[in-house]
Amino acid sequence: MRKKLPGIYQAPLNKKVDHNKDVFYSFRSSKEQNQNLAPTREVFGKEENSVQEEIDRVFHSTRHSFNIPVTFTTKEKTYHTKLIGKAGNYILTRDEEEVNIDDILTFHIEK
Repeated sequence: MRKKLPGIYQAPLNKKVDHNKDVFYSFRSSKEQNQNLAPTREVFGKEENSVQEEIDRVFHSTRHSFNIPVTFTTKEKTYHTKLIGKAGNYILTRDEEEVNIDDILTFHIEK
């Protein structure tokens, strides 16, 4: 009663397949080229983005931007707090403070 199922077609491989090496080497060369094209400021051995880039990274990421721990410094004070949101040109903190983005000197996301 049992019938034999038809075989599955398998195309013959007549050449060597090494796609992963090509992709890896092309990624490596483009990364080296990007490092040479975009100079960045270095502070204490770390690359530092501008304040606006860091703020945009928080609020335009795929993760939810509520309650992200950050450290930023203004002309008057250093804040170690969590973000609630952004309204216009102000950052709203969990400590119920509005901070003008133009007043921020440094901005870092804590991990």
